Amino acid sequence: MFNFFKKKPSYYLSLCVISKNQGPYLIEWIEYHRMLGVDHFYFYDNNSTDNTRYLLSYYMNKRILDYVFFSPHPGQLLAYMDCIKKHKESNQWIGFIDMDEFIVPIASKNIRDFLRNYEGSNGLGINWINYGSSGYKEKPQGLQLETFVCHSKQDFGVNKHIKSIVDPNRVLNVSSNPHYFIFKDDGFVRDEDGELIVSGAFSKVNKSQKIRINHYALRSESEFRDKMARGRATIKASHPWQLFLAHDRNDIKDDIMCQYIPELKKRIGLVEKEIEL
Repeated sequence: MFNFFKKKPSYYLSLCVISKNQGPYLIEWIEYHRMLGVDHFYFYDNNSTDNTRYLLSYYMNKRILDYVFFSPHPGQLLAYMDCIKKHKESNQWIGFIDMDEFIVPIASKNIRDFLRNYEGSNGLGINWINYGSSGYKEKPQGLQLETFVCHSKQDFGVNKHIKSIVDPNRVLNVSSNPHYFIFKDDGFVRDEDGELIVSGAFSKVNKSQKIRINHYALRSESEFRDKMARGRATIKASHPWQLFLAHDRNDIKDDIMCQYIPELKKRIGLVEKEIEL
């Protein structure tokens, strides 16, 4: 007899990321998202020469993360499509974000609970809130989430950008940039109010009252210069210094991440102890 019942996915929510030489930020990023309900990670290592693979081996051994050394450059869009093709059957949702982006559920206790309202749709588009340097010239001590506490106003233009959490089985292809996807039904993802986002990588206005992505695109001045040296994942070019000057907005001091810091530090400490850092 034929089995007409679809196999239950192994993971409700996974994240896919492509990264190069960001070892100092890996554990914080992974443990934060694990704490907020992410089951699994697909990590595409875009020619790292630091301790990235050593750090990730802890998660690989625990089957929390799939690691791929991915040499194409630019490789972000290729990595995203590779992830969808290989892992769509294993996931209800896959989110495609960067190492400097942290998903912050506001109206729900975790990301999983928020996504329950989107089952049966193509996915969720989440707006950025862009963070500035908080005045740091050099990399500060402590976690990103506790040191970079100042961000732009909600209506700052780039905050109209979205990043997407999608049902991978509904995706036909990647688009021309990493912010959105092309779906089999010619449809779109929905915003935090359930309204369609029809303008690709941008929403009409920033909506970040129920869920948002904290985008630590700059960090300190010295860290941004490191980012310039790494180059971009989508094109063969570097981030210009002008981008730092234009985006270093520190208009609002925000303590929204304070609630996560004690538990996050505890989790990071346990991981570092096992890795023997």
